[in-house]
Amino acid sequence: MQGDELIDWRVKAYHEEWSDKKLRRIIRGIERLIVENCISSVGIKVPDRLPISKGYMQLIGSLNVLIESMGLKAHYFTLGELKDHYVPLLKGSKVSVVAHILQRYPELTYEYRKTQKNTIYLKIFEAVAAACYLQERS
Repeated sequence: MQGDELIDWRVKAYHEEWSDKKLRRIIRGIERLIVENCISSVGIKVPDRLPISKGYMQLIGSLNVLIESMGLKAHYFTLGELKDHYVPLLKGSKVSVVAHILQRYPELTYEYRKTQKNTIYLKIFEAVAAACYLQERS
């Protein structure tokens, strides 16, 4: 996001089994995106109930270290918070959050159509919702 404009969006998936190598690849990829896009704030969508798996905890810890080392602050939002923010009267669903984001950024319609074949693309809408929410709070 730059101002209120959606500049770039994409999903990056790492399909291999969890390992330290995979963790390093993920963190390097995020660092590269932060630098290339001159990111000043980082919003992260997390599940309503945090998993306590070793991999998830390593990822969150590594993200915190990276973001702090770059002089930034991580802002975490649960899916429940995003639903409540965007559609509080409807007791929002993922679909209602997507509808709100599509209304605001119709250029994501093509990505929405991809969700019919692959639900991983729904993550784009959760990420955009977190970025918008972070921007509105700033």
